[in-house]
Amino acid sequence: MILFLVSVEEARYSEIKKQEYVIGDRSLSRILKELQERGIILREAHPTYPVSTSYSLTEKGKQVARHLGELKDLF
Repeated sequence: MILFLVSVEEARYSEIKKQEYVIGDRSLSRILKELQERGIILREAHPTYPVSTSYSLTEKGKQVARHLGELKDLF
């Protein structure tokens, strides 16, 4: 999910859900909330009807993504 956000910079919940096809809605919501609380992702609600929400990486999240990318390259 973090590496996906690096590639697209910003994504809506449905776009993330398509990438994380193995995970259920409740689990994905919980993970997104936890990443937000830890300062890794930023959640933005847009004033549309219905309200749309997008997620992007914070600077801390970009640092985490760099480390994950390095680990991925090792395997």
